[in-house]
Amino acid sequence: MRIARSTAQDPLSLVWSPSYRISVGAGRRLLILVASLSQIFETNFWGMEHSTCVAYGSTFPAWCREHDEIDAHAGENARFDYILVHESAHEWWGNGVSAKSWGHFWIHEGFATYAEAVYLEEKEDAEAAQAHLEGMKASIGPTSRLFRGENVDSGAAYGRDIYFKGAWVLHTLRYSVDDDDLWWKSLRDFNLAFRYKNADTEDFRAILEKNTGKSWKTFFDEWFYGEGVPSIDGTVTTRPRSLLVQVKVKGSGKTDFHVPIDLTWREGATPKKKRILLGPGANQVEIPVQAKPHDVAVGGLDRVLGEHSIRLQ
Repeated sequence: MRIARSTAQDPLSLVWSPSYRISVGAGRRLLILVASLSQIFETNFWGMEHSTCVAYGSTFPAWCREHDEIDAHAGENARFDYILVHESAHEWWGNGVSAKSWGHFWIHEGFATYAEAVYLEEKEDAEAAQAHLEGMKASIGPTSRLFRGENVDSGAAYGRDIYFKGAWVLHTLRYSVDDDDLWWKSLRDFNLAFRYKNADTEDFRAILEKNTGKSWKTFFDEWFYGEGVPSIDGTVTTRPRSLLVQVKVKGSGKTDFHVPIDLTWREGATPKKKRILLGPGANQVEIPVQAKPHDVAVGGLDRVLGEHSIRLQ
């Protein structure tokens, strides 16, 4: 990619590439569907997703590091050139697929913010993507909401929830789907079905349900239309012939949550795994085993938005 920096005499310089490609897996994860990114313009402000003419006001983090210069957005650029990835993602989420109304504006910013994590997962690994998402948690409040309501204006729709909670809810939904092939297919199908059209949250749910063959109404009611995030606290106790799961799930706001967790263990040399769907309030589940379980672990908690603790005993 050729990048020209702007000057006082020339404040708007063209940055263009005929084949700029952010791949997201070999044919399986085309979240950012980049075949030929039309144009990116350098501007004297940080960035904006103008359709086919993305404004790019980056501080050029790589250049700053090489020349020992100060990067005004060093925090955001710690892992990648943030504004380039985020604003370019809007060509597919926001410009390509646009919300039917301001209440569903998370489709623009939630998907674009999630694209940052997907880019990191492909460029580095899942741990880097997870670390990026973890950095967003402090910005998601106890009464956060994605759906902003019916008949709201842009002022009521806009806020950090649609960015950070939007990305995290998609991350949690991917874990809940528990099938990456179906997950990436659903995102691709949603993007293609509504390319240069308007969509809402229910349109996304319909495509996910068609591809997975199951209802996601409860998840969407709680995570997309509900308030706050869950907290999970409890224990998993190893017994001679069972595993006893005792866990409480509590919402930070008015919404109750259902949350999946994955329990893994060994019976002798045989690995075992069971997914448990926890409901609101107190949960007690006893899992029978054929031999005393060992190497017990609880997985998936890091991929569910909220603060969680399940102790083994």
